[in-house]
Amino acid sequence: MDNPFLFLSKRYVCIECSNADRIIRLFINNKIELSELKYNKEYITGYIPCSDYKRLCILCKKARIRIQSGSYKGPAELISHLKQGWYYIFLLSITAIIYIYLNSLILTIQINGNYYYTDELITDYLKTKSITLFSKRKDCDAEKLNKDIRKDFEYVVWCDSQINGNNLNINLLEDYTSLNERYADDSIKSKVYGKIESIMLKSGTPLKKIGDEVVPGEEIIISESVIKNIYGEEITKVDETADADIRIAFTTKVIFSTPLNIEIKQKTNKIKRGLDIYAKTKFFSYQPYIYDDKYDIITEKVDIYAFGKIKLPIYINTTKYYTTNKISITLSAEEAQDLLLEKAELKDKEYILKGYNIIDKNTDFYIKDDEVILSVTYNLSGNATDSR
Repeated sequence: MDNPFLFLSKRYVCIECSNADRIIRLFINNKIELSELKYNKEYITGYIPCSDYKRLCILCKKARIRIQSGSYKGPAELISHLKQGWYYIFLLSITAIIYIYLNSLILTIQINGNYYYTDELITDYLKTKSITLFSKRKDCDAEKLNKDIRKDFEYVVWCDSQINGNNLNINLLEDYTSLNERYADDSIKSKVYGKIESIMLKSGTPLKKIGDEVVPGEEIIISESVIKNIYGEEITKVDETADADIRIAFTTKVIFSTPLNIEIKQKTNKIKRGLDIYAKTKFFSYQPYIYDDKYDIITEKVDIYAFGKIKLPIYINTTKYYTTNKISITLSAEEAQDLLLEKAELKDKEYILKGYNIIDKNTDFYIKDDEVILSVTYNLSGNATDSR
């Protein structure tokens, strides 16, 4: 169709006739409308209103003029034509507008490095700055936000806010020295039997020195400082919070045990599935009814993306419940020892995470009443006091 907007008032039918001169005279004499006329010496084509088509057929029959009808034009054909072209252009335009709009918004907020200040507290603070999910990216000034956070949060000493795509990433560093001073006790006491290796005094008065032995509950630093003059004479005493980094060398024993006859879970082919959908908070959940502990549970987080790039503030937790059967097995002495050594390695990692140095350790295996026992003696060094 050359011009789909030409015929909107009524419907037309295309006709074709080989007797061009006679059909034109017929149109003129009977005042029949003819549009989009194409004429040559052999034939003529054009469109006439459908309301005149029946009358034209009668006139042509009387005049012995043969005509042929073809395609139609009108509102219905216009709609059909739009579906073939303009409809898809419209959809692409709407999709592009939605994409551009979503790309201008903040769709996720990630906060890293915060331990004292909770995510909820920082999120509420961002709301006071008009920064929330679906806020416009151009309205968020990252540099100004960094300055405001360092100013308004006492224990934040460094802040780096960045807008990456649709994500607002806030990385924080808190001053743990300030936190320790705020929450330190009035005095610092030992928690173990051991020998002091080092003392880094910040405030308070030490009652012990390097090399002294301590017992649990014994005071090492008290919350009192003595002010002296240039001659070493005591002038006054000042109460202040005791604060120091103290390392104590001590010995501790840990016992691990396992029976030779144990029960283990064996997976079957039966699986139950659960689903949780989150949009900031959980708003849909489906979990199967679990009435016992005969299941191994595996949970996987699935993020949702729009157009393959924009991460939406919606994610899904899929849960698989694998049915298991308990079976009894008998361990050999070597297998039981390997199992206990794995438990001891986990304990090693626990001490390291607490900041202790493992100077030495001694292991001893023995069997008692069908039970394999591992005794591990640790020689440790670290902050074994009740200070924070």
